[in-house]
Amino acid sequence: MSDVACVIVGGGPAGLAAARTAARHGVRVTLVDDNAALGGQYYRQMPPWFRASAGSVPARESEAGRALIAEVRSLGVELRLGATAWGIFDQRTVAIATQDRTEQISAETLVLAPGAYDRPVPFPGWTLPGVMTAGGAQNLMKGSAVLPGRRVLVAGSGPLLLVVAHALIEGGARVEAVCEAAPMRGLWRYAHRMLPHLDVVQQGYRLHREIAGAGVPFLTGHVIRRALGDGAVTGAVVSPCADDWTPLPGGERTFDVDAVIVGYGFVSSSSCRASRAASTAGTTIAVAGWPCAAATWRARCPASSSRATARAWPARRWPSRRDIWPGSPWPLASAASPPASTRARRAARAGACCTSRVSGG
Repeated sequence: MSDVACVIVGGGPAGLAAARTAARHGVRVTLVDDNAALGGQYYRQMPPWFRASAGSVPARESEAGRALIAEVRSLGVELRLGATAWGIFDQRTVAIATQDRTEQISAETLVLAPGAYDRPVPFPGWTLPGVMTAGGAQNLMKGSAVLPGRRVLVAGSGPLLLVVAHALIEGGARVEAVCEAAPMRGLWRYAHRMLPHLDVVQQGYRLHREIAGAGVPFLTGHVIRRALGDGAVTGAVVSPCADDWTPLPGGERTFDVDAVIVGYGFVSSSSCRASRAASTAGTTIAVAGWPCAAATWRARCPASSSRATARAWPARRWPSRRDIWPGSPWPLASAASPPASTRARRAARAGACCTSRVSGG
């Protein structure tokens, strides 16, 4: 068993930022990630044979990721890549496993930044080849420089839809439509939350403008009803929905597509759930660098508040679920992004309604 001052689980933007900050202050840090390379989903490095156009979103993200990774390496952070952190024992002992061996690392402080995975939402035809999540499509394009399809429908809710649609267009695909389940009316009520993050708002506006400039229609208040095809996607049907995302009768539109990208937000990795047991034993635990005691952890750090990516939060301020816009590394609230629990219920309702109507239930 080895002893270190700080163990960080997760090598995405949050884990890298925490490692950099701790190492800058002279803390001995060990970073554990089950991927073979650092960066996570957001800073996933493109294949060496893939060249993004200068100034494009993939190029900027890749460059920012390389700079952060290089700094973490230069600070002497010990990297345990290809290693899975599968348990926390005896308050501060992290158990990790690789292909060759298992070991335990004792730490004074644990920083958990395990990321998140796409929330799956069933609907008729969701298992057809050609239907995938927004995160899966990003992984395919970033990691392998492969398009999910040539004619694509993007549906769901949240800003990741814009990012994926923009990447598809840059890659040469035709995006038939972007369907956002949330209505845009009442967005002005959240203007005060957006003011501190105007750079993010500007980025979203620029993506929206460029996507619209490519002739892609935006359908707000619409959900996907079903994917069509026999053995592969050949089309998709969308329809208007109520404010709670329940599909409304009538108004269905059919798109001729060979791929459907669906994104209804994220579910935090189960690694954070394992940390709850450790927190009750008095372990000092931090999420994206914020230490908290057991009672605070239970009250303020639900599983949904672990971050796939992170940005420095204002001093003495804890992020709430309403502050986190899924798919974005920055805190931002909007009418299009309700709390995680509400978002999950609405997504489940949308999928259940579509499934029951087709099956005759």
